Amino acid sequence: NGNYDIYMYDLSTNQERRITTDASNQFNPSIYGDKIVWRDYRNGNYDIYMYDLSTNQERRITTDASNQFEPAIYGDKIVWRDYRNGNSDIYMYDLSTNQERRITTDASNQFEPAIYGDKIVWQDERNGNYDIYMYDLSIPLKLSWCEGADMNHNGVVDNADYTVWRDNLGCTANAGNNWCNYADVNKDGIVDKTDYNLWKSHFGESNCIAF
Repeated sequence: NGNYDIYMYDLSTNQERRITTDASNQFNPSIYGDKIVWRDYRNGNYDIYMYDLSTNQERRITTDASNQFEPAIYGDKIVWRDYRNGNSDIYMYDLSTNQERRITTDASNQFEPAIYGDKIVWQDERNGNYDIYMYDLSIPLKLSWCEGADMNHNGVVDNADYTVWRDNLGCTANAGNNWCNYADVNKDGIVDKTDYNLWKSHFGESNCIAF
């Protein structure tokens, strides 16, 4: 058609079907059940779109003006790579609740998400090389703060983490200072009293869940 479209072939009927008809480009399809997702350039940036084969309805999933890539879907949950925060993060959209959720908050880049059940995995460069990380959606979100409060990443929230917070109090995160980023427990961009309160509320906890 002179541009990139998404097509489908149904093995049960031996029928080919065109899914997208917009004149812009569509890439990277992923399918689960009756739902197909892809990245789409029709709005002048890359967004995530979905087509539901059971209803023949197309739906825009992301509306942020930055770029979103690499969608994957399982059940009612769609994950993708998102650049809205100045780096590459993993986001998720829950079709059952119509809620979008940020999965990764580390200042480095995360890529190529995949999802199965309640578990999301991705490629992560926070340690200076590419590692594989996982997020378990079945674990209550409050446990994630325990990992954040473990600012020196030694497996326990202790006095050493307070030292990291104290030494970085007032600094602006995402400015190339990893210790500052670690001390910004709630990831709001600045190390302040709120981060101290989160550290204090999780003091003594160990085996925290990484996020």
